[in-house]
Amino acid sequence: CINAEERVNGIRACSIFPGDIDTELLGKRPVVPDAAARARMMKPEDIADCALLAINLPFRCVVEEMLVRPG
Repeated sequence: CINAEERVNGIRACSIFPGDIDTELLGKRPVVPDAAARARMMKPEDIADCALLAINLPFRCVVEEMLVRPG
């Protein structure tokens, strides 16, 4: 586990597994979501907040994985 290996170097790792995120990449899908579907999706800043949560925890805490879905 990268967290066990790199802890001595002050490094923590967290995998974030987000659901659908309303970004320009959605326009490249074979079926582009409509405005109502996009309104229910998470925004990029929601995932950034998840990363900040893991980063700002005390070093004694490690979040190895986050599964994030729209509510």
